[in-house]
Amino acid sequence: MDRLLFIVVPAAFALWALREPIITVLYGEAFLPAAVPLMVFILAALAQAAFNPYQFILYAIDQHGRLVPVVLLRLVVYLAAMVALVPVWGGTGAAAVRLLLVVFPCWVFMRWTRELTGIGFQRVTVAYLAGFGILLGVNEATRAALLAGGGPGPAALAGGMATALGAYAGSSGSLTGDGNNLRYARELVNPRRFWAFLKADS
Repeated sequence: MDRLLFIVVPAAFALWALREPIITVLYGEAFLPAAVPLMVFILAALAQAAFNPYQFILYAIDQHGRLVPVVLLRLVVYLAAMVALVPVWGGTGAAAVRLLLVVFPCWVFMRWTRELTGIGFQRVTVAYLAGFGILLGVNEATRAALLAGGGPGPAALAGGMATALGAYAGSSGSLTGDGNNLRYARELVNPRRFWAFLKADS
């Protein structure tokens, strides 16, 4: 979980902070209103990274039958939430329903994995999620301050991201970790390791 969130939190923050340039490049300025639903989807993706591994443990120990009642309950919640939120919030409402279904009821999966395997909630998750909150808060506040001071948009964007990453590293230490996480992340993007993996499967 530590290594997963070590990678996912900065990636989610980068997508959050760069949402407007990414949308503009890929789809054009006409789609900039989609930035708000995208922000909610980013939160949902981060929640998936934090909570879905507990479901995978249940699959790994052949206890996925326990998920059937949860799936049926989720279906009811999904339909009710879509009816309630989409007419009011549109695309943002649909994204919010996705976030809701990731979080609800994740605590049940955590309890089952603890009872069946002894693997309980990973407390490092709290530190990373708090760090993500710091990233967002500092980034948005710094960016707004720079724009209010008359700074150009690109400079405000870069300044917000740099300040947020500095605050994240300084407050939680999660950005650098103990060195093992950085080495692991570098190995994941090492072209030679990827090429060796492809050759091994060929």
